[in-house]
Amino acid sequence: MNDLVSIIVPVYNAEKYVNCCIDSMLNQTYDSKEIILSDDGGTDNGARICDEYATQNDNIVVIHKRNGGGSSARNTGISAASGRWITFCDSDDWLEPDAAQTLVSHAKKDDVLIVGDIEIRFHDRDGNVSRIRGNDKNEYGEHSVENGFAGFETAFKRANYSSACAKLYSTEIIRANRLAFREEQKMLEDMEFVFRYLCHASEIVNDPHRIYIYRAFDYMDYMTKRHQSDLFGDIRAAYDAVDAFSDTAHIEDKSYFSSFFLCLSDVSSASIPVTLLHNNHDLFVFAPNRQHPCPHSYTSSAQWQYNQNSYTRYMPH
Repeated sequence: MNDLVSIIVPVYNAEKYVNCCIDSMLNQTYDSKEIILSDDGGTDNGARICDEYATQNDNIVVIHKRNGGGSSARNTGISAASGRWITFCDSDDWLEPDAAQTLVSHAKKDDVLIVGDIEIRFHDRDGNVSRIRGNDKNEYGEHSVENGFAGFETAFKRANYSSACAKLYSTEIIRANRLAFREEQKMLEDMEFVFRYLCHASEIVNDPHRIYIYRAFDYMDYMTKRHQSDLFGDIRAAYDAVDAFSDTAHIEDKSYFSSFFLCLSDVSSASIPVTLLHNNHDLFVFAPNRQHPCPHSYTSSAQWQYNQNSYTRYMPH
């Protein structure tokens, strides 16, 4: 397989954005790549757009499947991957031109997870960028690269571990350990997968350079409301994965991770729909007409704000 990178993209009703996504992958400075577009049975023109790209580019593979959700589409892509390495990109996001090159440059062995930085661009209803959120380079270092598990808590606070994207995985580790996304899980499924993978890795390499652009939206109806029953199960699955990794990596102080999940569990205990969006330094909780406190042990400077749009906003600093 040499150093071929398989870029897996689940595609579902993404006709507005998928061109931008695919173009960003074709324009990678790293040449040894294959692009796997896993069409999850969308009802728009996304599948046709993918097929058109495939007819013009030999390194694009399109898989058409019945709708099963994003995790199912990713798992289908994993099964089809022929690269030594795997990375993921969502169809409404895009990669910086040097994304694959940056990740592969740190891949000195197979049992490692390479982590790049994510920039979040919030859009309004008209599609305009309303604000941009990235990591504070003064806090995390502009050029430093963190190795091993020693600096993991700092990296966890950056919240990149709640996304499966902007990372490079070993195909061998995934297949040898039968790792897959939990298709029944609808929230925190990325985090669950990342930490199950980390249980089989000997090292994390954190590169703070921005390689991935995440397209987020400022309006609430973009997000899906979740109910107590499945929300708690999803939180538990992610927590179990993080806890298993903490044991494997011999991380003695688990208080920060425990507080993070206690915060989410407190929200899930409400008998009303809630929505969570955890991006970089902010955890947004949408709970109509209800304010949910978070354990102050999550951070020494915990702050809760409640505004006219019924947000509960938690901002760790």
